[in-house]
Amino acid sequence: MAKEPSTFKSKIIPVLIGIVLVVGIVGGVLFYQSKGYRSIAVDELKGDVRAVGDKKDGSLFVGEHLYDGDFVSVANDSSLTLVADTNKYLYADENTSFKIEYSSEMSKSKVKIHMESGSTLSVLNEKLKDGEIYEVDTPNSTMSVRGTSFRVTVYKASDGFDYMLTEVKTGTVVVKLKDSEGKFTGEEHAFDAGESGITRGNEETTEFLKTMDDYVWTLDYDTLPEDNVERLIEIITEAMDPEVVGDTDEHTHTPGEWYVERSASCDIEGLRLRKCTECGAIVAKESIPATGHTYGEWHETITPGCTESGRETRVCTVCGHEETNTLAALGHDWVETSSDVNTCSDNNPIAYSHQTCRNCQQTRDVELPKPEHEWRYESTTRTCTTDGEATYRCPICQAVDTRPDPCTGHMGLHEIVLEEPACIDFGHVVTDCDACNYYDTHGEYISERETDPLGHLWGPVESRTEGNHISYFHSCQRPGCPYQEYPTNAAGDD
Repeated sequence: MAKEPSTFKSKIIPVLIGIVLVVGIVGGVLFYQSKGYRSIAVDELKGDVRAVGDKKDGSLFVGEHLYDGDFVSVANDSSLTLVADTNKYLYADENTSFKIEYSSEMSKSKVKIHMESGSTLSVLNEKLKDGEIYEVDTPNSTMSVRGTSFRVTVYKASDGFDYMLTEVKTGTVVVKLKDSEGKFTGEEHAFDAGESGITRGNEETTEFLKTMDDYVWTLDYDTLPEDNVERLIEIITEAMDPEVVGDTDEHTHTPGEWYVERSASCDIEGLRLRKCTECGAIVAKESIPATGHTYGEWHETITPGCTESGRETRVCTVCGHEETNTLAALGHDWVETSSDVNTCSDNNPIAYSHQTCRNCQQTRDVELPKPEHEWRYESTTRTCTTDGEATYRCPICQAVDTRPDPCTGHMGLHEIVLEEPACIDFGHVVTDCDACNYYDTHGEYISERETDPLGHLWGPVESRTEGNHISYFHSCQRPGCPYQEYPTNAAGDD
């Protein structure tokens, strides 16, 4: 069922709107009904909705049944849809409270909504049968309906009166007046389609507010405002404002002093007038602005819980008008009381953290994320020239993991001198790899090269005498080299 436009303004709570409207039924109705038994149940809800009765004291949930005598309250920013007998719907807007009078016996089919404040929309899917009753009860009157369509707006004004506007769209609605004790006064009036009427009442009186000696107000439903409370205040004010009488050919008015005809209240404008000093006709009028509510401090009336919202209230110190506000739920304050053993083993069962809320003692189990393995390198099949696989092992759970291990070339190259070079002989150097022991596996070295001879390391020139002949020479000082050389230019050469 589509939501009706909200009818609340912070300055005019509480108000009450009741509508009985024939529309198409919404699918997915939640109810139970068997032969000889009727029921009323929650179809939809949003926000903070509570009920108090013999079988219930707390928040409602979808599908829950309600019973005769249950008192229902819908908080700010909340809404509720009830379904009764499979063919009657009641939508309650925010800041709404009402009591249910309900008979579950088929022979005593009765639904009566006793409104205290807020806004309701009633939907009857079919015309009531003989003996069936559907009524909306307000502080000063009762509306009886048999498959017709009408809107009811109740406004508790700061002047002490409860005002009720009845607007009929189809059919006929009979409005019966009640006194402050709830007894019918005997005065009633039938309103037909397109007609509207206003009643008002307080502790002393209940009456129809007439215009031009008639009960009926004719209204244009094509331009019906969404905010019916604002509309009601406007109509009430207009109804209580007298007409200004102009001059005529026979008489010119003499205006007297301004005087206050109606003092302004928190939410209704006042009125001041000027009368002709000669004939007493009203010759001028001015409105006095409403003063607005003067609210006191907010007081918490329902303490919020972990999952349930709370409520706070403040009251106008002038007229007693009450305004409510929803307090957000606090949320759980979880603390861990125990925990399962949690390892990285793939064979280990899922581990949970067992937690308890500090505030409401609700418990929950939270799945713990599995720890990561602590992989450590163990071995590889890779060589310096071929790709392989590396093996890693977790020392905690002994799990094994293999990963591709591409070759990176020889990593342990070193040279080996097979023959040292001499003065006139070449040396022989080869290259091998310690990482893969290339020579042992291949029978040859990775590379070979020759080193140049070192050359002689000549010592100082020496002389040697043989008879009368002296020769000069020098010898190679490098160990193991026997070579001597006789320089031609050695000192003492003949």
